[in-house]
Amino acid sequence: MAAIEVDYIIAGGGFTGCALASRLHQRDNSLEILIIEAGVDPSDNPSTTTPAGAFALIGSDLDWA
Repeated sequence: MAAIEVDYIIAGGGFTGCALASRLHQRDNSLEILIIEAGVDPSDNPSTTTPAGAFALIGSDLDWA
């Protein structure tokens, strides 16, 4: 894996982590920001692409209770 350089690393991609990343990027859009979130990569899960799909995620491997 190739090394990457970032300006900020945010642990946790919940509401607060994403809001913080957004605010930092709004202030300076040249910043490279990395958000680290626990769990599996959900990008292939069709339930993560629509708001209604969130109900299908309850009790799934993406639900951290």
